[in-house]
Amino acid sequence: MTHLGLIGIGVMGSELAQNFAEKGHDLSLLDRSAEKMEAVLDTAKAQNLPGKLTAFVDMSAFVASLKTPRSIMVLVPSGDPLDQVIAGLRPLLAPGDVLAGVLADGSVFIFPQDREFINIFGAITLEPASPPPADPMPQDLPVGGLRPGQSLTLGPGQTTPDDYRVLRGSLTIDGGSTGDDLMLIGDLTLLSGETGRWLSVCAGSTVRIDGGALGFGFDVADSVLISSGSDGGGASVRGNSTATFSGGKLFERAEYAETVPVRLIGGEFFVDGVPA
Repeated sequence: MTHLGLIGIGVMGSELAQNFAEKGHDLSLLDRSAEKMEAVLDTAKAQNLPGKLTAFVDMSAFVASLKTPRSIMVLVPSGDPLDQVIAGLRPLLAPGDVLAGVLADGSVFIFPQDREFINIFGAITLEPASPPPADPMPQDLPVGGLRPGQSLTLGPGQTTPDDYRVLRGSLTIDGGSTGDDLMLIGDLTLLSGETGRWLSVCAGSTVRIDGGALGFGFDVADSVLISSGSDGGGASVRGNSTATFSGGKLFERAEYAETVPVRLIGGEFFVDGVPA
């Protein structure tokens, strides 16, 4: 018997399933695509996640696999897909079961106030709630770091803790910031905002810098660096890396290993306000 059921194993559903499994929860998965579910199971197995994921294509078997009272989360588009899921679940649920959802199209999982949802619990209506205040820590921030395939965007006021790890994931900084000692293998995009000190990028990563500020001790090893300008200083580019600068200014107090080709494309380049 599993702790939670997920219906709709798309991009959001697959990431959510892996997050729960990473914390040791056993989940039942239901989707029309057996291939999508098998891909999630294969990924969880490869990462040796402690929680067990079980795939179902039959709704009755899916519901029967859940511990009672059942908890089911629905992640499907609104409209007919959601209505079909609810119609299929209605005769299978019992008093005390919980049905919730975050829609795959990004809308809130609510029933309009003028529509009653009639089921075995009786007539109920769900009303919109006021949005919660902004949290400086993204609510979907994976604890400790990003796993392969995960992505995270840090907006204004949002930050990561110190010693955060991105392992084959994608991090975009768009007005937010990172803590110190961030280690990244994957993709890093800095649009605005800033990085903390001693950011380390390595092992075939790609770094794109279109603005913002780099903290002291920025280190790039065996990776691709593409920059159109950034404030900050103290950079090291080494190993089998490549560095391309397209306009703007070069990193101040930067060190480039002899093995690193540096390309300057178009425009004027400045170091400490002086043309390079």
